[in-house]
Amino acid sequence: MNAHVKFRAKVIKGASRGKELGFPTLNMQIPTGFDLAEGVHACWVRCDDRHFMGALHYGPAPVFDQTKPSLEVHLIDIKSDLKPISLKVEIVKFIRKVELFDSPELLIEQIQKDVDKIRLCLT
Repeated sequence: MNAHVKFRAKVIKGASRGKELGFPTLNMQIPTGFDLAEGVHACWVRCDDRHFMGALHYGPAPVFDQTKPSLEVHLIDIKSDLKPISLKVEIVKFIRKVELFDSPELLIEQIQKDVDKIRLCLT
């Protein structure tokens, strides 16, 4: 499912919800003609000549009543506050579909499971 899709996207300001949940993300402008299954994907991210493991989310965020799709990536095991202008992303594996969680706490638990699965997938 959309494995090895590559794209470049401009970094934009987000709602900072990922940071509040303990999984800060870089939000991206959805490229024209973007074609990716909605959900969570394992990916590699190139930023400022460095490569990072990433947990990418594309689609709505139903736990926050957000129906409009967004595109964001959490850089796994990165503590610094990067401020890139754009990112190059290579999708490696589809992890799961977008889900509705009953609370932000349940979403946090699932994100941690996703990150653990992606870390294993990419190492």
